[in-house]
Amino acid sequence: MLSVVVCEDDPKQRKRIETIVLEHAASKDYELNLAFSTCNPTEVLAYLDKNPLKNGFYILDVNLGHEMNGVALATKIREKDLYGTIIFITTHAELTYLIFQFKVEAMDYIIKDAQGSFRPQVEACIDLAYQRNLQGDRSKQGEVYQCKIGFQIRNIPFRDILFFESHTTPGKIILRTKNTRFEHYGALRDVEHLGPTFFRCHQSFVVNLKNIELVDKSTYEVRMEGGSRIFVASRKMTELLRRMSE
Repeated sequence: MLSVVVCEDDPKQRKRIETIVLEHAASKDYELNLAFSTCNPTEVLAYLDKNPLKNGFYILDVNLGHEMNGVALATKIREKDLYGTIIFITTHAELTYLIFQFKVEAMDYIIKDAQGSFRPQVEACIDLAYQRNLQGDRSKQGEVYQCKIGFQIRNIPFRDILFFESHTTPGKIILRTKNTRFEHYGALRDVEHLGPTFFRCHQSFVVNLKNIELVDKSTYEVRMEGGSRIFVASRKMTELLRRMSE
C-alpha cells in the first residue's frame, strides 16, 4: 500500500491534486490511499508522529503561506521517512534553488500552471513511487536489503551480504558484501531482524550465517567468504553454533 500525503495551501489546487491521485490510482488498480491532506505543514509533521510512514509519497507546495515552506517541511519529513518520495509543486519556477539550498532529494518539481503537462507529470511520479514501494515490500519479504547510499537507493540481495558493522559516526552502519563495502544511515538493531539468516554475534556486528566459512572457537571469530574475519562475543558463541546447525 502506497500512502500519499498532500500539503497545499490553495483549497482548489489541493482538491485538484487529490482528484488526480485517486483517479489515477483507480485507473491503474493501485493499492494506494490518500492518507492525509492539509494546508498546514505542522499538521503533516504531527500526523507522521502519530502515523509513521515508510516509503510514503509526499506532494508538497513550495510556498505554503506559512513560516515553514514546503522545502523546509521536506527536510523534516526526511528525518521521519528516509526513503519517502517527495515531489514539489509551485507557481514559481525560480524557487527551485531552495531544493538545492536545503539539500532535499526530490523526484520532481512541477509547475502548477503548466499547460497540459501538470496532470501527466503528477501521474508519472505516482507510477514511479508505486514501483519503489513495491520494491520496498519485496525487500521486507527477504529477497533484498534496500538502503539509501548517497542519492541512490540500492537493492542488495541477501545472498551477497557478508555482515553489517557499526560505524564510528553515530547513526551510520557499514554493509560488507562479497564484492564491496557500503556506508549508510541505519542501526544494527534494525538489520539484526532482517531474517533468520542474520544474527547479532557481537555488539558491533550482525553476520549473515549463510556466508560463514569457518568458526574459530579458540579466538571467538568467524571467517566469512573471501577471508574477512569478525568477532563473536563469548556469550553469543553457543547461540551462533545452534543457529548455524538449524
